[in-house]
Amino acid sequence: LLRVNMMLALNLLVPAHVSIATLVSPNETVTFSLVLTRRRPQALAEAVSAVSEPGSPRFRRYLSDRELADVLEPTGLPVVESWVMSSAPSAALRKRAHGSGQVIEVSAPAAQVSVMFGVPLMRYGRLVRAATQGAPPPPLAPHVAPHITAVLGVFELPKRATTRPSQKPRAAVEMGAGTSCDFKGDHIDPSILAKQYGWPRPTVGPGHVSQGVAAFEDAEFKPSDVAAFEVAYGLPNMSFSVKGPNDGGYFGEASLDTQYIVASGAGIPSWFLSQSAFDLATWCETVLTVYPLPTVWSISWGGGESNYPIDAQRAADDCFARAALKGVTVLAASGDDGTGSQGSLFRPCKAFDPTYPASSPHVTSVGATFLEKGGEHGWSYSGGGYSAVWARPSWQDAAASAYESSASLPPSSLYNASGRITPDVAALGTCYVVFSGGVETGTLSGTSAATPTFAGMIARINDALASAGKPTVGFINPVLYNTAGSVGTDIVDGNNKKRGCKSGFPAAVGFDAVTGLGTPLASRLYELLDV
Repeated sequence: LLRVNMMLALNLLVPAHVSIATLVSPNETVTFSLVLTRRRPQALAEAVSAVSEPGSPRFRRYLSDRELADVLEPTGLPVVESWVMSSAPSAALRKRAHGSGQVIEVSAPAAQVSVMFGVPLMRYGRLVRAATQGAPPPPLAPHVAPHITAVLGVFELPKRATTRPSQKPRAAVEMGAGTSCDFKGDHIDPSILAKQYGWPRPTVGPGHVSQGVAAFEDAEFKPSDVAAFEVAYGLPNMSFSVKGPNDGGYFGEASLDTQYIVASGAGIPSWFLSQSAFDLATWCETVLTVYPLPTVWSISWGGGESNYPIDAQRAADDCFARAALKGVTVLAASGDDGTGSQGSLFRPCKAFDPTYPASSPHVTSVGATFLEKGGEHGWSYSGGGYSAVWARPSWQDAAASAYESSASLPPSSLYNASGRITPDVAALGTCYVVFSGGVETGTLSGTSAATPTFAGMIARINDALASAGKPTVGFINPVLYNTAGSVGTDIVDGNNKKRGCKSGFPAAVGFDAVTGLGTPLASRLYELLDV
């Protein structure tokens, strides 16, 4: 009876998308990560600034694994390793973070992991986690606590990502003579994007660089749909390499991402980079092992910052910063919930809730516009606002100051007025034509459409730079914010007020929290990034 009651109590704390809690075998292997304290806490930020800031003597001089391991050198590595092996004698340890040991991946029997952390473990669907959901984790042993900044994969249950495209494709027989869209805007296909953003006719690149789209949960794409899409729009045929599962049965996001990154990033070798759980720190660590490393990552998944543990957000951004030191550009959808909101039934908008991972400081956040009679307008659902987790980076200060002095903003009580602002840029995001079953079957909308579109453009610039013997663009935010004006077209109208909230952020002349620095033009992006 006691065990039954315990199981019932645990299941009350399980998120709705996760299966009910069940017992786990003591001998089942559990894998988790320990993030260790760095000997020089500011070294990573300083290194990223050095390779990303225009004018720096080390601008775009990316780090080797040995150089990066020096930056990440942890304290107390032997102490932590000894503690792990004394608690879990059967454990297998793997030093990650470029071999520095700043992140240690541990695989051990569930019973030994329970001893290590002093908590029982349970199975929640595909995941094994502590049976203490809803309670704070117990303290670590005093002699190792100063050397560990985060434990990932033991205590937290990943929340389902909410940034998914709106309006799933419908069967061709339901479409009649045309393809409908639930949102404002003209229909978007590769030819419209090329015309709007001034991209030349694509050719197969020399293969010096590659690009990748992130996928989580049940995402799946069909290579045959990508091939049919490429044929229909005269795009070079490029096969996707796959890292991770591709059998979940949810085709919406994955179809959109794979089809439109090869539309804007035509001719560039591409990767489908997937894992089951929406755990970006683990995903990033895995992608950093891919060889050759994709130099552009497009992430169309996310959710409100308040849904995710701060330790997990910090670990993911730390990994994105390390990717920047290898010349990688990470782009993430700013969300389809406007300002987002936190609240209750009777007070639904006590505070705004911007989207993670778009709010991460080492990510380029992509908002959305819609096209109407050749003109772009800020999409009312485009995620944007001020992070409650991350302070504003110095490269954003001038743009933020100009925006705040010229626009009428919501009450500052709803957001952290000193936070990092999203989005950084934008692209068309509504009514994207998508193929399924080898034919056009409907449209999808969202910042998750804008993100692979912008990402593919960056990949084409990388390809041109690599062909000229130049380094890839890497973390682009300091460069983009260092120049006056937009990345192409300044979007000056629109507001992302969410239903239930009294106000949202307005689009404005110059930078704003709906469309960032605007939407791209090929000539302008090349001018900004070929430096």
